[in-house]
Parts: sequence; C-alpha cells; structure tokens
Amino acid sequence: MPIEIRKRKNSVLSIGMAVTDLLAGPVPRDLFSRDSVPVTLMTRPGGDALNVCLNAAALGMDCRLVSCIGADPNGMMIQKALSEAGVRTDLLQVLSHTATAVTIVVTENSGERHFLTCQDIFSKISAEEISDEVLQKTGFVSLNSYYRMPLVDGAPAAALFHRARALGALTLVDTMHCREGNAMERILPVLAETDLFFPSYEEARQITGRDTPEEMAAVLQETGVGVFAVKLGERGSFVTDFTEHFSIPADETAKVVGTVGAGDTYCAGFMAALAKGYSLKEAAAFATCACACTVEVPGANGGIKSFAQVEERYQAYRTRHE
Repeated sequence: MPIEIRKRKNSVLSIGMAVTDLLAGPVPRDLFSRDSVPVTLMTRPGGDALNVCLNAAALGMDCRLVSCIGADPNGMMIQKALSEAGVRTDLLQVLSHTATAVTIVVTENSGERHFLTCQDIFSKISAEEISDEVLQKTGFVSLNSYYRMPLVDGAPAAALFHRARALGALTLVDTMHCREGNAMERILPVLAETDLFFPSYEEARQITGRDTPEEMAAVLQETGVGVFAVKLGERGSFVTDFTEHFSIPADETAKVVGTVGAGDTYCAGFMAALAKGYSLKEAAAFATCACACTVEVPGANGGIKSFAQVEERYQAYRTRHE
C-alpha cells in the first residue's frame, strides 16, 4: 500500500556509521606493481549515518546521530564536525577502549572507488536507548548502514521502526553490501516496517536477485515496502510507490570531483524535500540536485551549504527536464 506523503517534522534520527575517511587518489590500475605513486591525501569525517546528518543539517533539518566513536583524535574530529553542523550527539557513544572506525577510500583515475575498512566498532551500535520521547520529536528514522550493525539489524530494527511509525515518523533504510549472503532473508523483517527503501543498484540486485529496476520493484512490492528508490549513479534513480514509477536523470551540469557520499546525500535530500511537502517525484529530483552538490567537492559532505542553494539548482533542473 502506498505510504501517505504529507509534510513531516523537519527532523532526522540517523543510525549507522561514523568514520574517518582517508581519501587517496587518483591512482593507476596497476598500483600494486609500482614502487611509489604520488596521490592527493585528505582526511575527512565520513560514514553513511554521519554523512546523512551533516548533509541534512546543511539543508536545515534538526539531526540526531546514533553511532559509536572512539575516545581518540579521529573521534574528536568527528565530534567537532557534528558540533559545528549543529547535529545532536546525545545518543553518540564514545568508547574509551575501541578505536574510531577508519575507511581508506582509494579512487582510480577512471573514478572507480575501492574501500579499505576497519569498522569493528559498529558491532557495538545499539538502538535500545532510543526512547519513545525521542521518536515523538522525529520526522524520519533513517537506518543508514544496514548489514553492518549486528545489534540493530533484523528484529531490533523492525521493532524500532514499528514504534517510530506508530508515533508518526517515516522510516528509511539504506543498505550496504551484505557480506554474509542471504541478503533478502536478513532484511525481510525490516522491509515490512520500511516506508522508504533506498539501496544502490548493486545492493538492490544482491537483495532481489533481479537485474532491472522494474524487476526489483516487482519483488520488493511483496515485502510491504512503501517506496522503493534505487540509486543508479550517473544514470540517476528509479523511484516507485508501486502505483506509479518514474526515472529521474542525474544532474548533467555536475562537475564531478568524486562520488563518495552521493548515495547518503540522496537520502538526506529526499527527506528534506518531503519535510517541505514535496511530492515523491519532486523529492527525488531535489535529492538528485543535492547529490550534484556533493560530487563537486572532495569527500562525502561539505558541498551543500543551504536548502536555498539546492533549491536554486533544483529549479534550474526542472526547467531543463520538464
């Protein structure tokens, strides 16, 4: 059954990864056959849930992050970025005996990305401390690192989403690659409580076993998901509420520097637009324009400065595509 799209509270509770990204590139394909390769190195705060919070906050949303960091310099950098953005951190755990997660993002000359990760800390993320009082103040509960949080994935997430929806929030899931296999089986209990499901193409392909967005949608319709939006990279996105569907082209004016964090920005932009009362199609186009702002800067966040900035880009996009 299609979800009821109406203006929601302008607030996000984002659950998932907060990491230090070490960006390295561009590198040649034969990197490991060379003795030395000169690259540009940059350290930035990143991670799916943190990116959603920073980008949504830049779009004017009230954001709260549920994650874990270490009591170390990388954790301090993350806390500083969140504080400067106005993101609430009362549900952010700071662990004294575990290091903050680090992801090394290696980008080839072609733009292809490879990730080296140390993320054991996310086995400690829990949703148990998220109270009904918090959920009552939340417009969107966004689970942004599915398949990486053993204490959240599955039944705990489904129970959280059930409570959130009963209190008036929309629920969103953005997945990662399922390393263990059985991707559909592991997410099925949550999909029945999910209003917005936003995997990448490869993630959706792994979950559904289908190759086209239309075929994927046919499988997911049976799970109870409200809206399915598959992120297609440079081809934009495919969005359906199972009564209508539409393809949203990418913003062809984007001057791409890197694509890290684009999918997280899509989630943030979509929620920000729905909070303003935009339709699904309008929200998908707005989210696409938000992505364009992110891919034009290094790192996974920082390209969005304000809602007005993205709105201006969105209006120009509409003129070109409508």
